[in-house]
Formats: sequence, C-alpha cells, structure tokens
Amino acid sequence: MHYIDTSVLVTALTAEPKTSTARQWLFANQDSAYISDWVLTEFSGAVALKLRIGALSDESSRAARLAMTKLVKGSLILLPVTRACFNVAAEFCDSGADLRSGDALHAAIAQEYDLTLASRDRGMVRGARELGLEAVLLEEAS
Repeated sequence: MHYIDTSVLVTALTAEPKTSTARQWLFANQDSAYISDWVLTEFSGAVALKLRIGALSDESSRAARLAMTKLVKGSLILLPVTRACFNVAAEFCDSGADLRSGDALHAAIAQEYDLTLASRDRGMVRGARELGLEAVLLEEAS
C-alpha cells in the first residue's frame, strides 16, 4: 500500500515529460493508493503556480483540478493529517535527514499509517530512506 505524494499526482495530471509513466504507475496502484489533506493543498498550489507562470492554460488547470477531484472521489483514499504527524515531521527535520518541512510531513504521514511513500522527488525518497522508511522513487518502480 502506497502513500502518494504530490509530485506523482502533479506529473500524472498535468503535461510533463514523465506524465505517461506517472499515469501508468498510478493506474496500476490505484487500489492501494492513499493521499492526505496535505497533498490536496500542495496539488492546488502546484497547479496554481503552473498557471501563474504560463506552464498551464486556464483550461488545462481546470482539467487537472477536475481529474484530481475524480481520483479522490473514485479511487484514492484520503487520510487526515493528525497533530502527531506534524510533531513527527518536526522530529524528522530535527534529525538531520535531508528533508524539507513539507516533505517531512509527507514522510510522517506515510509512517503514521504504515504506508510506503511513493514519490518522483529523489531528495524526499532519499531522506525518507535515511529515516528507515519504505520509499519508492517512481522512476525506479517503472
């Protein structure tokens, strides 16, 4: 069972070089795919940024958001982010592991729910592995 971080979903639902790979992986793993409220926030932020910098059109932005909504309603399991997750994320940041705060939160959520972290972010996967967490880099899994 996988906790899917935002990078996988942004790649799968917007036009990027690895979109096909991300979509294939997501489809193959959709029955065991979990996300969190934090992923929803980051996804919206990433799509909004792409729109602001011209990497997405208004139409593509709406399509990405609609596709995300359909995935959440149809197959992805949405997990709440607990206070304990925030505390563990802070501990991960303090540990010296090479994780940014948002990435540490993803790692803490995966740990809280005993899930394998799935990401396209090499740094996040490396940092999670440094902490002894199971983590899959999408490019290695394909």
